[in-house]
Amino acid sequence: MIELTLVILVLSLIAVTAIPDGFWMTSVSLDAATRRVENDIRFAQNMAMTTSDPHGFQVTGNTTYQIYNVNTGVVATSPFTQSPMQVDLDDDFNSTAFNNTTYHIVFDAMGTPTTGAGTIVQINCGTESKQIQISNTSGHVSRL
Repeated sequence: MIELTLVILVLSLIAVTAIPDGFWMTSVSLDAATRRVENDIRFAQNMAMTTSDPHGFQVTGNTTYQIYNVNTGVVATSPFTQSPMQVDLDDDFNSTAFNNTTYHIVFDAMGTPTTGAGTIVQINCGTESKQIQISNTSGHVSRL
Protein backbone atom coordinates (compact mmCIF):
# COMPACT_ATOMS: atom_id res chain seq x y z
CA MET A 1 0.00 0.00 0.00
CA ILE A 2 2.87 2.37 0.81
CA GLU A 3 4.53 1.59 -2.52
CA LEU A 4 1.31 2.33 -4.39
CA THR A 5 0.95 5.64 -2.58
CA LEU A 6 4.55 6.58 -3.42
CA VAL A 7 4.04 5.70 -7.11
CA ILE A 8 0.90 7.87 -7.27
CA LEU A 9 2.76 10.71 -5.56
CA VAL A 10 5.71 10.51 -7.98
CA LEU A 11 3.39 10.37 -11.02
CA SER A 12 1.47 13.37 -9.71
CA LEU A 13 4.66 15.37 -9.30
CA ILE A 14 5.77 14.46 -12.83
CA ALA A 15 2.37 15.49 -14.24
CA VAL A 16 2.42 18.83 -12.42
CA THR A 17 5.87 19.72 -13.71
CA ALA A 18 5.07 18.57 -17.26
CA ILE A 19 1.99 20.79 -17.66
CA PRO A 20 2.97 24.35 -18.63
CA ASP A 21 2.08 27.17 -16.25
CA GLY A 22 -1.31 28.64 -16.99
CA PHE A 23 -2.25 25.88 -19.43
CA TRP A 24 -5.69 25.34 -17.94
CA MET A 25 -6.23 29.01 -17.17
CA THR A 26 -5.59 29.97 -20.80
CA SER A 27 -8.37 27.69 -22.01
CA VAL A 28 -10.73 28.80 -19.27
CA SER A 29 -10.01 32.51 -19.84
CA LEU A 30 -10.44 32.20 -23.59
CA ASP A 31 -13.71 30.29 -23.29
CA ALA A 32 -15.10 32.72 -20.71
CA ALA A 33 -14.03 35.77 -22.73
CA THR A 34 -15.59 34.33 -25.88
CA ARG A 35 -18.87 33.69 -24.08
CA ARG A 36 -18.83 37.22 -22.66
CA VAL A 37 -18.28 38.81 -26.08
CA GLU A 38 -20.92 36.55 -27.65
CA ASN A 39 -23.48 37.51 -25.01
CA ASP A 40 -22.67 41.20 -25.33
CA ILE A 41 -23.12 41.06 -29.11
CA ARG A 42 -26.52 39.44 -28.49
CA PHE A 43 -27.27 42.21 -25.98
CA ALA A 44 -26.61 44.82 -28.68
CA GLN A 45 -28.94 42.91 -30.99
CA ASN A 46 -31.66 42.70 -28.31
CA MET A 47 -31.33 46.41 -27.51
CA ALA A 48 -31.82 47.23 -31.20
CA MET A 49 -34.97 45.10 -31.33
CA THR A 50 -36.49 46.35 -28.07
CA THR A 51 -35.79 50.05 -28.57
CA SER A 52 -36.15 50.15 -32.39
CA ASP A 53 -32.88 52.12 -32.44
CA PRO A 54 -29.86 50.57 -34.13
CA HIS A 55 -27.31 49.34 -31.61
CA GLY A 56 -23.78 48.23 -32.24
CA PHE A 57 -20.81 46.29 -31.01
CA GLN A 58 -17.49 47.96 -31.74
CA VAL A 59 -13.96 46.91 -30.85
CA THR A 60 -12.12 50.00 -29.65
CA GLY A 61 -8.70 48.50 -28.89
CA ASN A 62 -6.81 45.20 -28.66
CA THR A 63 -8.75 44.17 -25.56
CA THR A 64 -11.61 46.68 -25.43
CA TYR A 65 -15.06 47.03 -26.95
CA GLN A 66 -18.33 48.84 -26.37
CA ILE A 67 -22.05 48.36 -26.93
CA TYR A 68 -23.72 51.61 -27.98
CA ASN A 69 -26.77 53.28 -29.52
CA VAL A 70 -25.80 54.12 -33.10
CA ASN A 71 -28.19 57.10 -33.43
CA THR A 72 -27.06 58.89 -30.27
CA GLY A 73 -23.56 57.48 -29.81
CA VAL A 74 -24.41 56.83 -26.15
CA VAL A 75 -22.81 53.74 -24.64
CA ALA A 76 -25.43 51.26 -23.40
CA THR A 77 -25.81 50.59 -19.70
CA SER A 78 -25.22 47.08 -18.43
CA PRO A 79 -28.38 45.65 -16.87
CA PHE A 80 -26.23 43.80 -14.32
CA THR A 81 -23.70 46.38 -13.16
CA GLN A 82 -25.57 49.57 -14.16
CA SER A 83 -22.31 50.85 -15.60
CA PRO A 84 -21.47 51.76 -19.21
CA MET A 85 -20.80 48.75 -21.44
CA GLN A 86 -17.24 49.67 -22.24
CA VAL A 87 -15.50 46.38 -21.60
CA ASP A 88 -11.81 45.61 -21.24
CA LEU A 89 -11.23 41.87 -21.56
CA ASP A 90 -7.90 42.25 -19.78
CA ASP A 91 -9.73 43.19 -16.56
CA ASP A 92 -11.28 39.73 -16.19
CA PHE A 93 -9.47 37.51 -18.69
CA ASN A 94 -5.69 37.89 -18.65
CA SER A 95 -3.85 37.88 -21.97
CA THR A 96 -7.09 37.66 -23.97
CA ALA A 97 -7.36 39.98 -26.96
CA PHE A 98 -9.04 40.48 -30.32
CA ASN A 99 -6.97 39.57 -33.36
CA ASN A 100 -8.33 42.64 -35.17
CA THR A 101 -9.39 46.05 -33.86
CA THR A 102 -11.75 46.87 -36.73
CA TYR A 103 -14.70 44.66 -35.74
CA HIS A 104 -17.89 46.70 -35.97
CA ILE A 105 -21.39 45.21 -36.05
CA VAL A 106 -24.65 47.21 -36.12
CA PHE A 107 -28.11 45.67 -35.73
CA ASP A 108 -31.39 47.21 -36.92
CA ALA A 109 -34.82 47.04 -35.24
CA MET A 110 -35.35 43.55 -36.68
CA GLY A 111 -32.08 42.25 -35.19
CA THR A 112 -30.50 42.00 -38.63
CA PRO A 113 -26.93 43.20 -39.05
CA THR A 114 -26.72 46.29 -41.28
CA THR A 115 -22.98 46.63 -40.74
CA GLY A 116 -20.68 43.70 -40.18
CA ALA A 117 -22.98 41.00 -41.57
CA GLY A 118 -21.03 37.77 -41.90
CA THR A 119 -18.33 39.01 -39.54
CA ILE A 120 -16.24 36.43 -37.74
CA VAL A 121 -14.85 37.89 -34.52
CA GLN A 122 -11.67 36.12 -33.41
CA ILE A 123 -10.42 36.21 -29.84
CA ASN A 124 -6.92 35.01 -28.94
CA CYS A 125 -5.28 33.89 -25.72
CA GLY A 126 -1.72 32.72 -26.10
CA THR A 127 -1.61 30.32 -29.04
CA GLU A 128 -5.31 29.42 -28.80
CA SER A 129 -8.19 31.24 -30.47
CA LYS A 130 -11.98 31.07 -30.67
CA GLN A 131 -14.37 32.64 -33.12
CA ILE A 132 -17.86 34.13 -33.05
CA GLN A 133 -19.85 34.43 -36.28
CA ILE A 134 -22.69 36.81 -37.05
CA SER A 135 -24.95 35.42 -39.77
CA ASN A 136 -25.40 37.52 -42.92
CA THR A 137 -29.18 37.40 -43.10
CA SER A 138 -30.66 36.42 -39.76
CA GLY A 139 -28.11 38.00 -37.43
CA HIS A 140 -27.73 34.71 -35.58
CA VAL A 141 -24.72 34.92 -33.24
CA SER A 142 -22.83 31.67 -32.70
CA ARG A 143 -19.47 30.37 -31.52
CA LEU A 144 -17.51 28.39 -34.07
